[in-house]
Amino acid sequence: MSLFARIALAMAALVLVMATAIGAIGVSSLKNFAVPRVLQRLALQASISGISITSAVDEARADVLVGTELSAVGGIMRASAAGGVDPSDGVSLQTWRRRLEGIFEARVAAHPAYRQFRLIGVADGGREIVRVDRTGAGRDDVRIVPPDELQRKGDRDYVGLTLKQSEGEVYVSPVELNQERGVIEVPHLPVLRIGTPVFAADGTAFGILIINIDMGVFFHALHDKGDRNRRIYVVNDRGDLLLAPDPARAFAFQLGGSARLQDDLPVFQDAAAREQDWTGLVEDAAGQEYGLAFTSILLGGVTRLGIVEALPAAELYAVLAPAERSLLIGAILAALGALLIAVVLARTLTQPLDQLTAAVEATRRGEKPKAPPKTGPGEIVALARSFDAMAREVQEKAASLAQALAVQSETIAALRETSRREKLLSAAVESSDDAIVIHDLEATITAWNQGAQRLYGYSAEEAIGRKTDIIVPPERREEIASLLHRVKAGERIDHFETVRMAMSGRHITVSISVAPVWDDGGTLIGASKIARDITAQKEQEAAIARYTEELKRSNAELEQFAYIAAHDLQEPLRMVASYTELLAQRYGGQLDERADKYIHYAVDGAARMKRLIADLLLYSRIGTQGKDFARVNTEAVARGVVEQMSSLIRESDAQVDVLHLPEVMGDDVQLAQLFQNLIGNAIKFRGEATPRITIRADREKDLWVFSVADNGIGIDSGYAERIFQMFQRLHERGRYEGSGIGLTIAKRIVERHGGRIWFESEPGRGTTFFFTLPESQEP
Repeated sequence: MSLFARIALAMAALVLVMATAIGAIGVSSLKNFAVPRVLQRLALQASISGISITSAVDEARADVLVGTELSAVGGIMRASAAGGVDPSDGVSLQTWRRRLEGIFEARVAAHPAYRQFRLIGVADGGREIVRVDRTGAGRDDVRIVPPDELQRKGDRDYVGLTLKQSEGEVYVSPVELNQERGVIEVPHLPVLRIGTPVFAADGTAFGILIINIDMGVFFHALHDKGDRNRRIYVVNDRGDLLLAPDPARAFAFQLGGSARLQDDLPVFQDAAAREQDWTGLVEDAAGQEYGLAFTSILLGGVTRLGIVEALPAAELYAVLAPAERSLLIGAILAALGALLIAVVLARTLTQPLDQLTAAVEATRRGEKPKAPPKTGPGEIVALARSFDAMAREVQEKAASLAQALAVQSETIAALRETSRREKLLSAAVESSDDAIVIHDLEATITAWNQGAQRLYGYSAEEAIGRKTDIIVPPERREEIASLLHRVKAGERIDHFETVRMAMSGRHITVSISVAPVWDDGGTLIGASKIARDITAQKEQEAAIARYTEELKRSNAELEQFAYIAAHDLQEPLRMVASYTELLAQRYGGQLDERADKYIHYAVDGAARMKRLIADLLLYSRIGTQGKDFARVNTEAVARGVVEQMSSLIRESDAQVDVLHLPEVMGDDVQLAQLFQNLIGNAIKFRGEATPRITIRADREKDLWVFSVADNGIGIDSGYAERIFQMFQRLHERGRYEGSGIGLTIAKRIVERHGGRIWFESEPGRGTTFFFTLPESQEP
């Protein structure tokens, strides 16, 4: 054999040995890499199945919690407690049931896994109040169960366990076969029950809301994706089989037998192995090796299920066969051809595996996976494509689940807010003292509150459904058409005064406000009327008007009488005064001392009577003979009064300071009389010190506050009211002159000008009289 042949043979042998060694190493590496990846794929599939189940349970849990806030559930409780009619709005128990049946029907139709949605009461042995299920002829048909088919469920364990929950807590049952009337339903139906208690307003348990989830929906989905050799199990926390490769072994614990996961797979004898996810290669009871993935899920924080996917080890390793063939072909080609082909082949084998590994690692880290290899051995490419499809599916399902949970949270929040607003609005309407009536565009009453019942005498049951004519007197029926016409035009009517008629026939004067009522789409559907009884108010206003008119007439007559009396008394008084003065002049000093004293008394009394009648005449003329109001410079008026009283001021050595005073609307003559009386009083009631009088005015909003301050003897505050009364004197008659009517005249003048008068004083330290005048006013 030539050297060339030997070298060639040696090279070929060398390449063959190296290719064989490389092939053996490659097969081992591929086995160590591919088997865990297949197990991870099994675990991922089991985890996705678990997410579907937990999502359905979480959604059912939210549905029963939202159900407790439904207005229909509250209406059923109130109507049941009130004998069949909701006292808050007059809706019957049957109407509330129909509304709740519609809500349950929509929820069951929207969730294929929902088998039953029920409201079960505590009363009557736990009888079902509302039940919607899928047990119709087609088993997929949503059906509202008629009342004669409703059952008593008070003896069922799940009813008692749900009632033990507190408000806002949810009971999650174990997965078991459904029973109807105490008998396991055939064909078998695995169910999971989600329930929460419903409490009445007084805190007592009214019943429960409960949803039966058809677990068969999820079990069938798991079973359908399994192939001939794959084993899929679903077990409870004890290991009892709920789904098994042999359907006859499922739920054996309820059918008088026993079939547990640890019987098939001894690795699960330890309960801890059934509480956390794991993967691995195990042997079954017969010693056959399996690749296994186990996922544990906790439903509602209470019920634990386990999902097992097991694949025979032979099928795990079958994925390596194409690679082994490729390696063999590579070795033959390398031996026959060249080392370069072996290198190219190795590169061809390792590159797609590297790409697949990078994609798997990216997925594990939660990153966006890289594109799977498009070249290489067919099995690796197929595996890579399957992994890529699976990763995309997981991402899509996770995104969809997150979106669904977000929408669900928003829906729950919206429902709670709507329920809260409905409760607040209902409470406000029912607690209103006013009558609130809502009717449609044909004037047919649709709502009637307690205020309307108190005002008109009709109960809500008697009024709802009838025309508003029942509370309108016949002579005012045309008002209804007129008001409806205005409402249809979108007009709001406020404080329309009219007359309505009670059930007894009594006519009631009311003030009505009418507002249009629109639906959510903006369509006008009726009107809301708020009526307030103003009968007593109108009667009171009429009585006040009559009294005011009578008072005006009486005051006018009194003023006229005072004027006439004062005027007519002047003439005889003048004669008495004249003759007593003549007696004093002619016989003064000629008679005895007693006669002189009597004559003095008569002259003094006549003079005082004359002053009194003059003051009374002045008082009577304030309201009847005053001048029309005009702009008055009060500073000029005050200074004029000081000038007129200059002689008296000089005699008493008084000092009168008039500061800047404003212009007002008033009667200058009467304002002069006012200043004269107050200045005169300040001088008259002076103390031992020289009289000091200050007149000023200060602005307070739209009023001027005038003050006349002195340093006289002062006034006790106990006389604050008496001092302004007619003929009331605080000192003996002989000590100070005057008729006792000056301050009464001052008060009358101030009141005619729309103001008020008062004083502040301290005995021995002087007095300040205050009075207010508007900046501008009409007489």
